[in-house]
Amino acid sequence: MLVVLTPTLRSYLQQRSEIADLRQQKIDGQKRVEALEAQKKRWEDPAYIKKQASQRLGYAMPGQKVTVYVDDRNKPHAVTKSTGVANATTLSSRPWYGQLWGSVKMSSDESQQGKK
Repeated sequence: MLVVLTPTLRSYLQQRSEIADLRQQKIDGQKRVEALEAQKKRWEDPAYIKKQASQRLGYAMPGQKVTVYVDDRNKPHAVTKSTGVANATTLSSRPWYGQLWGSVKMSSDESQQGKK
């Protein structure tokens, strides 16, 4: 009798394990969908879009002053209200004008080294 029950019990336990894994995948998927829906809702807000354009791209509204400090490693630091200068890790990449200035400065440095 044990010979007959062993394969059936093993199959049953394996299927229960697969069901538990699938339920966890479903829960994870639902959480991901909720997070994406929340993100989509944020992007529907014009104020959020303006804030992201300002932070990520360095854009400013007409009449607004923007101050960007560049350190010795050519990393920009935008001014924040709380600290005066943003942390270097908060900016994911340099804005276009910082990249442009960096390339001009790099080419100038290379031409000066070539003259020596």
